[in-house]
Amino acid sequence: MVILKTCARRVHFLIAKKSHDRKLVGQFSRALQAIPVPRAQDYVTKANGLVYAEKDSTHTIHGKDTAFTQLKFGEKTMIIVNQVHMQVSKIISDTELTLLKPIPPDVLSEEGRVKQIVDSQRYAYANRSSQV
Repeated sequence: MVILKTCARRVHFLIAKKSHDRKLVGQFSRALQAIPVPRAQDYVTKANGLVYAEKDSTHTIHGKDTAFTQLKFGEKTMIIVNQVHMQVSKIISDTELTLLKPIPPDVLSEEGRVKQIVDSQRYAYANRSSQV
């Protein structure tokens, strides 16, 4: 409120769209004419299956009981494994996709496989390009 009173120009605050859509917080943000901004973490969805990487593969992720082709693939689609975000370059099939950058070493276990997410769901993705 101090900023609104002391600044000679019109001030608008940014707020997460998810918070803006909530009942009480949304009323305050609309009263302040805050600008709702969509965030990537608000568009993460969980999916079924298990993901792994071959030992000598640096850019390819394989899946078991996955459906990668059903993902909304965009320019900045991410796959999240063990809270590590990896950008998808191309979806080849339901069980295989390639990454833009090499698989980070902290995601791989000693056997060269991608560690499972500690959850009943095994992988998740976020499509940042759908936020525009």
